[in-house]
Amino acid sequence: EIIAIMAQSARELHETGLIQEKFEIHAGSVVFGEESPLDSIGFVTFVTDVEERLVAATNKDIAVALLDIENFDESTPVLSVDKLADYLVRLVATS
Repeated sequence: EIIAIMAQSARELHETGLIQEKFEIHAGSVVFGEESPLDSIGFVTFVTDVEERLVAATNKDIAVALLDIENFDESTPVLSVDKLADYLVRLVATS
């Protein structure tokens, strides 16, 4: 369900022009790092939109913090959809 929310977010952000490059959301997609189609502003826009959608869907106060994501290494930052989804599932469960 969270991956579907991310896919909807990516699609709508691209359609509205807030994210310039269209990108596919699937488990192995990279949303942050060297292989990501998103620039830093696009990434922040995407994560903020996903966060807002999760708050609306769950009625929980959720705040995404990259450094809280398991196995996220600041020195070689790469974040895939599946890693972000796993983190969001845990975040929702503990909020």
